Amino acid sequence: MKEITWETIVEKVLHDLETNAYAPGEKLPSENKLAHRFGASRAEVRKAYRELKHRGYIFSVQGRGSFFVGKREKLPFSMTRGRSFSETAELLHCTYQTETVSCKIIGFNPQIYCSLEAKEGDVIWKVVQRRILDGEPAVLHIHYLPEKQFPDLAETGAKLTSFYGYLREHGYRQIRVASPQLTVGLLTKKEEELLSMPSYATGLIYSAQTLHAPDGAILELGRTIYRSDQFTFLLEAHENVIEL
Repeated sequence: MKEITWETIVEKVLHDLETNAYAPGEKLPSENKLAHRFGASRAEVRKAYRELKHRGYIFSVQGRGSFFVGKREKLPFSMTRGRSFSETAELLHCTYQTETVSCKIIGFNPQIYCSLEAKEGDVIWKVVQRRILDGEPAVLHIHYLPEKQFPDLAETGAKLTSFYGYLREHGYRQIRVASPQLTVGLLTKKEEELLSMPSYATGLIYSAQTLHAPDGAILELGRTIYRSDQFTFLLEAHENVIEL
């Protein structure tokens, strides 16, 4: 019989927490009891509790055990309304800040260059931003930007705070999103570190191209990673062209 892993235990305990099986402040079963319930090893239960603690669902008191913090509400984010992250966070009354983690030219990558319709030898910049929500790392924005569209990136890229604002500054008032994809995937070690997530953590990954609507020029290939324990996504219809 296949051993139950900590990931499965996390899913089942989260279901208990989300369906009000425990009241806020209520003590959770001991590692031994949970191991017996799932037929798992204590090591796997310990990993599961560590993950739940990291996500903010439980807290531990030495010598007493683990306790339920209280049901967490995930933030609703729309993938299709055309609002910037900053505008959405303000509408949800979230305290947030933006950090530009890195801004550098990348080497030739066939997949990225093809998505940007760039030729080998074209200069492509990678700008990585981290969003802090209510004091906790929550989102990574990774922008791949062609220098031919944004020739000032060497001077301004490290100061970028709002991508939509940056587009407006460069005269791009009408954009549209192409080839959007929303997936659940494993993060790289660096992404885990930047989002303060444990090893082998998964995130909600939204990828898309940003195009200049009037002429179809590709302005950006974007990859945004959301912590899956903090967000839920709304898919709503909107006009194909976004007015900035």
